[in-house]
Order: sequence, then structure tokens, then C-alpha cells
Amino acid sequence: GFKALDNREYMANALNALGVVQRRAGNLDEAVEYLKQAAIMSREQGQVEGEATALMNQAVIHKQRKEYDQAIPLYKRALELAAGPPSNEGMAAYIYNNLSSLYSDQKRYELALDALEMPYQFFAANGNKREQAAVTLGMATNLQGLKRYEESIRKYRETIVLSKEELFFLRDAHTGISQA
Repeated sequence: GFKALDNREYMANALNALGVVQRRAGNLDEAVEYLKQAAIMSREQGQVEGEATALMNQAVIHKQRKEYDQAIPLYKRALELAAGPPSNEGMAAYIYNNLSSLYSDQKRYELALDALEMPYQFFAANGNKREQAAVTLGMATNLQGLKRYEESIRKYRETIVLSKEELFFLRDAHTGISQA
């Protein structure tokens, strides 16, 4: 009955989860180790989604540490995996959203905006209001960074419409409008 413990796909998923838990606890070095193991084990098993998730989670940690040169290739590799086959558009949308946030941190607003096109289209068609609001707020912020204030205000207003109960997004959208 303990055969499940030997299941390497299960192990890879568990390592990925442990990595996320360690990251949230602030143990970033341990988190990266778990996530590297998860990526390797997933790759060995041909588990594309597991590998892409582990790579994205590693990239998030490097982004948090402002180690952008280490994060970007991880995001790009995760995107290649999400592209498939089989393609996983939902995962790609989240990865692009994360990559956009990194570019925004670097004040590379044009790249950040470009990276949001795919998630914007995807979440408009398949996502919930919260996902749409997050992407729209990102677009507004990057447009503001590019001093494209009128477009920025339109995106902030779109965010407000989408985020009826999301106080965090509402606050940021109203602040953005007043700044723009």
C-alpha cells in the first residue's frame, strides 16, 4: 500500500510544494534547493507542467532577491515548456504576468507591457475578474511608467470595474489615477 511513496511524480509535486512553503516562510535558500530537485525530478518523468512550475517558483525567488539575470532565463524556459506540446495557456499566462512584474521592477516598462498582452487576452476569455484585474492593473502601472497617462487612466478605470471586492486593486487603481 506504500507504493505511492515511491511515485516520483508525487515526490516532484511534494518537493515543489515544500519549496513554496519554504519561500513563504522566508527560507529562500532551502526553497531554491527543493525547487531545483522538483524541476529535475519532473524533467526525468516527462512532467512538463511540474518542471515549468518548479522553474517559475525558482524565478519568483530570484526576482524577490533582485537577481534578475538568474530569474529571466528560468521564466523563459518555463514559457517554452508551457508552450508545449501539450500547450498550457493558463500556466503561460501566469508566467508572462510574473515576467512582466520583473521587467516593471527594472523599469523596462515597454517589455513589461508586451509581456502582459498574452495574459490580458487569455484572462479576458478564460479568467476570473481577479486575474483580469491583476493584469489590467499591471498594464496601467506600466503605461504610467511610460508617461502614457491617458491610456494608463483608462486601464486603471478598467481595473476598478473588474475589482468590485478586491480592495487592494481598488486602492492601487485609485492611487494610480491620482498620480497620473
